[in-house]
Amino acid sequence: ALHRDQFQQIDNAAGTKVMDIDIQSFMDTVKDLSFFLQSDDGLKPAMQNILIGPKGCYGFDHAAGAATNLYRSDHPFILPPATRSHMAKFSGKWDLFLGNGWVKFEQGEQFYRRNCPDFNGVEQSVEHCHSIIATAAKQTPLASFEVARIAPAIARAVLIGASNVEIQGSGEKITLSCNNHQTGAVLEEVIPADGSKFKTAMS
Repeated sequence: ALHRDQFQQIDNAAGTKVMDIDIQSFMDTVKDLSFFLQSDDGLKPAMQNILIGPKGCYGFDHAAGAATNLYRSDHPFILPPATRSHMAKFSGKWDLFLGNGWVKFEQGEQFYRRNCPDFNGVEQSVEHCHSIIATAAKQTPLASFEVARIAPAIARAVLIGASNVEIQGSGEKITLSCNNHQTGAVLEEVIPADGSKFKTAMS
């Protein structure tokens, strides 16, 4: 067992400070994004977590997704679900630190640390989510709605390292198919649609 002083020295001294936040406002934003995290698709850890990067925060799951630029971090990271339910009970100003596979909320002499998924697709996923959503914002209302639906599937294609992605809208549904030739990973998703008919492919 570790003595209390040893525990503080190990856990409280490390990490990179990435954000200053008001915990209640921050957790309200995270809660809004969390509406899109209802299931485990078994692909990558980031799919069940909030992604936070230089251009904003993102939450996505299957055919739904959301983004906000209220909070940003130059060091992209994942905020795990269990952290949300715990930190929502606190109040006031907190510093948020990022370590190797963990995040830490610190306020004065107290801190709360939680392990989080750590993989090399976070930064790329955040960048692509932002790009897709930013593009959607410039489209017509119908097109914007459909692109926002497609964005999470494209982000997942990025995470499996897909070399070719094909998207087809039949009016009632949108089908995304992609693969990674090197690893043999294949991803196919069917997304509900509201009338758009199109077909496109990208590499």
